[in-house]
Amino acid sequence: MAKEWIDQKYHPLTRYRTIREISKPSTAQCNLEHYTLFLLSYLADEESLQKITRSEFVAIHDTHWGIESFHRAIKQVCGICRFMVRDSQAIKTHIFCSLQAFVRLEKMRSENIISHWYELQRNLFTLVLRDYIVENLTNNCVAYYT
Repeated sequence: MAKEWIDQKYHPLTRYRTIREISKPSTAQCNLEHYTLFLLSYLADEESLQKITRSEFVAIHDTHWGIESFHRAIKQVCGICRFMVRDSQAIKTHIFCSLQAFVRLEKMRSENIISHWYELQRNLFTLVLRDYIVENLTNNCVAYYT
C-alpha cells in the first residue's frame, strides 16, 4: 500500500494526490469522452495533525457527519436522484423541489413535529399498507378488526 502512494501523482500546491483516473465512456445524452475524472485524496500535514485537539476533531467529525446525513436523506427521503426528465429546466425544478422538501423536513424536525427525517415516509407506508390490508380482508375479518 505504501508503494502505491509513492507512485501516485502528487500535487504540491494543493497537497492532493491522484489515486486513480476515471475515464467515462461516451453516452447518447452527453459526450463525456473528452473528460477525465480524478479521484483525489487529501494529505494532511503531519505538523498540523499533531496540533489538532480532541474537541476540534469532534467538531470537524460532527460537521462531516451532518453533511453525510444530509446527502443520505436527500437521496433516500427527498428523491433527488429519482427523476425521469431530460430537459435541463425540469432537472433544475426537480432538484429545487427536493431541496425544498428537505428544508421542510428539517423544519418539522426542529419544531419536534417529527423525530427524524424518515418518520413521514415510514408513517405514510404504514398507513398505505394498513389501508390495503383492510380493503382486501373478507367481511368477517373486517368486522373482527374494526
